[in-house]
Amino acid sequence: MRVKFVRTLLVLALLGNIIVWHKIWWLFTSQNTLKSSTGATVSVDNPQKLHRRLARLITIVIRQFETFENDVAATVDSVLNSFPAMPILIVCNELPYPPLELNFANDSLNNVKLINLQPDFNRSFEDRNPLYFIQTKFVLFLPDATRISSKQVLQEAVLHATETGAIALPIGKNSLNCLELHVKIKEWNLRVTKTTGTTCDAITGKSLFRSQQSQWKLQQLHQKRERSMFEKLGFKRVIRASSAVDWYGCSRDTPRCFGSIVNGVPSYLYQNRFTPPCCLAGLRKVAHHVFDKLEEVGIRFWLEGSSLLGAMKNGDILPWDYQVEIGINRDDLNRSPWLVKARNKPVTDNHGFVWEKATEGEFYKVQYSKINRLHVNLLPFYVKNGTMTRDSWFLKNRDFPEQFLHPMSSIEFAGRQVPSPNNIRDFLEIKYYKGVVENPELPGKLFN
Repeated sequence: MRVKFVRTLLVLALLGNIIVWHKIWWLFTSQNTLKSSTGATVSVDNPQKLHRRLARLITIVIRQFETFENDVAATVDSVLNSFPAMPILIVCNELPYPPLELNFANDSLNNVKLINLQPDFNRSFEDRNPLYFIQTKFVLFLPDATRISSKQVLQEAVLHATETGAIALPIGKNSLNCLELHVKIKEWNLRVTKTTGTTCDAITGKSLFRSQQSQWKLQQLHQKRERSMFEKLGFKRVIRASSAVDWYGCSRDTPRCFGSIVNGVPSYLYQNRFTPPCCLAGLRKVAHHVFDKLEEVGIRFWLEGSSLLGAMKNGDILPWDYQVEIGINRDDLNRSPWLVKARNKPVTDNHGFVWEKATEGEFYKVQYSKINRLHVNLLPFYVKNGTMTRDSWFLKNRDFPEQFLHPMSSIEFAGRQVPSPNNIRDFLEIKYYKGVVENPELPGKLFN
């Protein structure tokens, strides 16, 4: 009895080994067969499964289209032909007119929604907010007149977006230009440069419009929208990849870049920003004009106050300054016909600059234009007991010993040599405080 039991165990063990080895052999041979036939192990999705899976992953947003000419209806049809269940949002700033050639009552467009961002008393905030309609992990922004040429393109896009967060794909034969953005918030400045890498801050491509008239309209709209965007973001100067410079701030025909100055502190300093570059550029033009006019008639002048400090620090206007200060000898005022006329009322010279006597003290202002009131202050001093003094208070500018003007010196300022007091460091420390050249303070001591 015992022998039969042992034999039974041996037979069962042998059968078990045979089954295990057969299973290993089967797995090995099947893997080799797959490799020999395809060269690699591949996973191929069923087309219907691929459609449904991508529809659950992606919401298409059509945002970039124009009312005067568009191909939105055909773009939507092309998407639905390949992905009938994919959600599509058509987002616009106002209701398109002429209306889009889409029948939203058609059952085939159940997953297509037109979202008008314009406020409307008859619609709730949720109805006007695209975010309430996006339930997928990915969003594909599809430009107008785009066709999805391959379903695999979307599948690959999802894979790359999973790795990088966001990707951009060229349309058709168009190529994309990769750009880097260098932002200096404090200086209101944006520099754009081209890069050859695959990681970009921004991209550019070509227009999809064919007719010249539509291309011209689109170019005008693009410039208008771009200007509005830069103004909202607070950029006053944009340096293009081509090295061209565009200004989005004030000019002679517009008001200056900032409002009233309260207690000597401009509002932009409270935003932790310096003087907008368009204002600095305008100030340089006014200063150069004043220098020329004073030299023409032989008026003795020199850089004063914060302007002299800027010349000492960096050869230019201080980054946070909003005016230029020039000291002049009061005995020479009658040499300038513009200063003589300005005693009674403001006068505009032949170059459009406005000369006027200040209302807040015994000094003069020369403004960029009647509209843009960027200005240079002309501060008259005269000799009294060896001291250069002034008739009444103006701009908290202090008296100083006459010896600083005998002899005069000169210094680089705003791109040219300008007369200045001698021993500039001592002069500035009399005007301000000891160590001002090394450690200048901003108006109001808001920040260092």
